[in-house]
Amino acid sequence: MKVKLLQLGVPCTESYTKATVTPTVAIIRDGSNSIGYGFRTKGLDKATGKPHEHKWVPEGRLDAQAVEMELPVHVLGTDVEHASGFKGKVEALVIMQSGCIHLAIQPTQLNEDGSFKDIFEASHLECTGAALKPMTEAEKQTERETHPSPIHGSLCIFSL
Repeated sequence: MKVKLLQLGVPCTESYTKATVTPTVAIIRDGSNSIGYGFRTKGLDKATGKPHEHKWVPEGRLDAQAVEMELPVHVLGTDVEHASGFKGKVEALVIMQSGCIHLAIQPTQLNEDGSFKDIFEASHLECTGAALKPMTEAEKQTERETHPSPIHGSLCIFSL
C-alpha cells in the first residue's frame, strides 16, 4: 500500500521548538492512523559522550515534504516468526532513512510476573508469516543492497 511519509534524512523544522532537525526513522503502529518520526538533535550528551537520545514526534510537528512509499502496512497485527525462532505479532513498521523496513515484534505471551515481554525489531527480510511475501535469496540480496539495514541484520530491543 502506498503511504505518504515525510522525507527522511532531510532537515526540517520542529514546530514546538523551531529547531532544525533531521528525521531518520518513521514508525507506523498497529491500530494508529498517524506516523511518528524519530530524530536526534545535533551534538553529544555531556554526561555520556554519546549522541542524544532519539526524540519521537507525530508528523504534524515537522515541517517537511512528503513522499509516497510502498509499505507492507497489511502486516500490522499479524503473526510473524524471526529466523531465530522469536515469534509474535507485528506491532509496528519501522522505516529507516535507507528505506530498510523493520518489524517491531511483540511476543503474545507475558513474562511470569505478568509484565509484557520486550519487543524485538528486525528486518522484514529475516521474518516469515502468512502476510509477508516470500522472497528468494536473490530478491533479499537486492533489497539488502538497495535498502541496507542500519543495524546490519542484528536484533535489537525497541521501545515504542
